Amino acid sequence: MNVRDVISGIMELNGKERVKETCDVLLEGNWEEPVKGIAVTFMATVEVIRKAVDAGCNLIITHEPIYFTGQDKLSCVQNNPVYHKKKALI
Repeated sequence: MNVRDVISGIMELNGKERVKETCDVLLEGNWEEPVKGIAVTFMATVEVIRKAVDAGCNLIITHEPIYFTGQDKLSCVQNNPVYHKKKALI
């Protein structure tokens, strides 16, 4: 099962409803990547990401943005060293 299959399954359980304007996106990774494990969290902190990796999870579903802005727009963080370290960890 790949990322696309997992998300499609979640959407099926949700009644296929999808908000057109949303910040819910695949921000990092690849839709075709095989899923080995799934971590679900309120906030994908560095600690949560490390624990997910240690648990064998390669898909993290998070409520809050991965980076630093509500819409995870990255133009304002391109020169931020913390952003680059977190991106490398992901």
